[in-house]
Amino acid sequence: MVEDRAGEILSRAKAALPVRRGPEGEWNSLALPMSICNILVKSILKKCGEEAIALAGQLQWLNDQYHYNSIH
Repeated sequence: MVEDRAGEILSRAKAALPVRRGPEGEWNSLALPMSICNILVKSILKKCGEEAIALAGQLQWLNDQYHYNSIH
């Protein structure tokens, strides 16, 4: 899931789910959409086996890169 359509993570992704938080000044959480995506990913991993687990590792790497870049 991405909010920034021009972001680096989106440019590397094979698939993405763009979401909007809503108007500026309003507090809108991405917790629910992220939770739903996590459930979907876990369900797919269980059905697809080893290949899916390898792809999940790549997703974790992207997440780690995003986290590292956001704090540096």
